[in-house]
Amino acid sequence: MTINEYLNKNYKKIIGWGTGGCFKKLYKELNIDLEYLIDSNESRTGQVLEGYTIFSPSVLQKEELDDVLIVIFSIFHEEICETINKYGDFCTINGEQLLLFGYTLKENNKILEKEEENKDIVISISRNDFSLVVNGLNKFVREQMVLFNKNGYINIHLFWRHFNLKGFQGLYFFVVKDGSMVGSYRATELFHIIERVKTVIIHSLATMDLDALDLILEHVNRSIPVLYYIHDFSSICSHIKLMYNDKVFCRSYEDGWRKCATCESGEKRKKIFEYHKKLFQRKNVKIIVPSNSTKEIIQRSFNPGPKKIQVILHQKYRIVNKENIKINPVIKVAYVGYKDIHKGWDIFKRLVGDFRDKYKFYCFGASDEIIEGVEYVDVSFITDGEQAMTKKLVEYGIDVSLLLSLWPETYSYTYFESFAAGAFVVTTTLSGNIYDQIQKNKNGIAVTSYQELKDLFSDEEKLRSLILRNKRRIVGLRSNEEEIFKHF
Repeated sequence: MTINEYLNKNYKKIIGWGTGGCFKKLYKELNIDLEYLIDSNESRTGQVLEGYTIFSPSVLQKEELDDVLIVIFSIFHEEICETINKYGDFCTINGEQLLLFGYTLKENNKILEKEEENKDIVISISRNDFSLVVNGLNKFVREQMVLFNKNGYINIHLFWRHFNLKGFQGLYFFVVKDGSMVGSYRATELFHIIERVKTVIIHSLATMDLDALDLILEHVNRSIPVLYYIHDFSSICSHIKLMYNDKVFCRSYEDGWRKCATCESGEKRKKIFEYHKKLFQRKNVKIIVPSNSTKEIIQRSFNPGPKKIQVILHQKYRIVNKENIKINPVIKVAYVGYKDIHKGWDIFKRLVGDFRDKYKFYCFGASDEIIEGVEYVDVSFITDGEQAMTKKLVEYGIDVSLLLSLWPETYSYTYFESFAAGAFVVTTTLSGNIYDQIQKNKNGIAVTSYQELKDLFSDEEKLRSLILRNKRRIVGLRSNEEEIFKHF
């Protein structure tokens, strides 16, 4: 059965939500029949895309709940679901999940070919197919896969989903072998492979059923190392950035988690925290963190033994002096990374509003929001290589890189990519490893409030002076293969 055949058989209407890059990418791949499209950007209402009329969200007031499945074409799935829920409890699935669902409709492929059956296997685990989604975590997983393959290992990457579609309920495991999707499987179909792995590497369990990991670990030899990489704080709370009521960094590990009692993530945090506390007590589990600031937070949260946690930088590089320091006649300022309120997106919007007539602003990364006065630049390490961001920053001659995170970034590829491009970094004192790195490398400045940021950009002479003092950059930026591979 094809996806279209399944949808037509079980739902009267399939409605698409989102008309940006995700739609353009996934719609053609899915090739599904839609009733119409919805977009929250009212300027698109009434337009036609791929033959489908675009409506505003209010059109859902006319639809029957049982008849409709809404397919979301956006990386901002949770935000859109909150909007949809205002109109009713509609069945929803994002485009990526629907694409995955197609594998459950097919006969399962054999995971290992005959010539692969005697090769060593490394299992990696994260919340999605790293080969399709662009972010720092997936960049690192991809780099590790290349390292595994170079050393003769097969990389079996696992993630799982619960489906609640008509006729398909329950847990499905998806297998990506050496960067290519193989298929979806029930847990029992994987045990024969899991039992012969050499290492298990966990990168993120965010949004996934934690108990499903137990199904895997129960069939892994207890002497096999299990490496748990900390890319965010999903091992502590459902809010992976530890934001109290989605507003400010909580620091609850400092006060015995008292803030959790009044936080919307408090109940979920209990289950997640207790699960990981028990997991980290296993003798064969080692915690890997990419920075000292992250190590401190994990230590204060879980209090693991001194041999349980280790700092391993994601990348290696050399610091050199710049040959020439130039500033554009009109200073070029870039928001670097995907749109996220906790990465400073709202601060960026305010800054553009206040200074669009004074500076040239850019957005390097994914966003579904168009801001007047901002030039958008698509960047993908999947299609353009591992150094895609650095190359784009250099190509556009960016003077200032804005990394305005409101939570402690555990590593931040965008910082090192900006450093390699020679850009001056403006960050916040809350930004974790970014803040630590600009203090160490003297290639940026940190602000404590929007007023400080506004004062900085109001004084163009001072800003130019700071950019001219940024006399160093990094070269040879690459994966820290030697140190990473020691732990396999």
